[in-house]
Amino acid sequence: VIVLRDPAPAEPPFAGTTLELELGDYFIRGATDPVTAPAGPLRIHAVNIGELPHNVGVRRVKISREISRNQDLTLELGTLAPGNYEVYCDLPDHVELGMVAPLVITEPVATPTTAPDA
Repeated sequence: VIVLRDPAPAEPPFAGTTLELELGDYFIRGATDPVTAPAGPLRIHAVNIGELPHNVGVRRVKISREISRNQDLTLELGTLAPGNYEVYCDLPDHVELGMVAPLVITEPVATPTTAPDA
């Protein structure tokens, strides 16, 4: 007997910005310096390229679990308003050793609208 099932529904695309970050031994690196994103829904996708365990978060917003070498994670941050934030690793002494980076949230990107046909 062969039973055919519909594949699991695909997860809807993320309606926000995903920051791609690399975590190394005492640095956090993004695509830009400072790391910048428009206001709105935000998440971090981080890869630990260092030898030591790290975590990542945005100060006063949210922090991730610890990730080991060559592991990655995605951290949902919710909606951030325009302003200046810090991305950091909160393991002991990691900030003092350089695992902190500025994060600038800019005004939201305008969505083009089309006028109805006259």
